[in-house]
Amino acid sequence: MRKKLIINKNFQYRFIIKMIFISLIPVVIMVLSELFFFYEITQAANAASLSKSNPIFSVIGEQQRVKIILLLISSLMTISLMAVFGLILSNRIA
Repeated sequence: MRKKLIINKNFQYRFIIKMIFISLIPVVIMVLSELFFFYEITQAANAASLSKSNPIFSVIGEQQRVKIILLLISSLMTISLMAVFGLILSNRIA
């Protein structure tokens, strides 16, 4: 492996950005699916005529917050790894 990682700035930066965008597609799909999932659960609870003070709503809200935070953390890790992988791979190509 070369000591200098950035050889051809224009090519490598475009390559890294493409790798990041590729990794963003499943992230966006997962976030939207989680939001839709919790929206559907809330709508089902409302359709069952549960009052807003019912503990199920606080459980749903807490679970949604936890899932979104975990999803965002794992997404940031994936995006970071794809950026590093893109840098290494673009270095070998350049």
